[in-house]
Amino acid sequence: MFKHPNCKEKLIDIAILGAVNKGGTHLDCFDGALPQMYSKHGFVPTAKVAFNDTSSLKIGILNGMAPLIFIFMSYDSDAAKTVGPNQNIRGPLIKQAIADLPYSSSYEDAEKI
Repeated sequence: MFKHPNCKEKLIDIAILGAVNKGGTHLDCFDGALPQMYSKHGFVPTAKVAFNDTSSLKIGILNGMAPLIFIFMSYDSDAAKTVGPNQNIRGPLIKQAIADLPYSSSYEDAEKI
């Protein structure tokens, strides 16, 4: 994806708003900064699953990375309306919501939630 250098908006904001405007309601991403970025547009965590490719996990651990976790998120129009007034607490709330989610047994099971 590309963005013109004079554009003031962040590319992720443009892409997510475009997806929502075209009917996008679900996404999955790696845990870390992405869930907080997506929550800015009304996406809330609904499921999580540990990445189960043993060789990739070994590579991640060798590189000093934590084991990979997929986060599944759904669009919530009510959450989207309350983001602005709650910018300062959004990050910790999303992190806590992810921590509180039970692990799904598989990617397919997490998609169903």
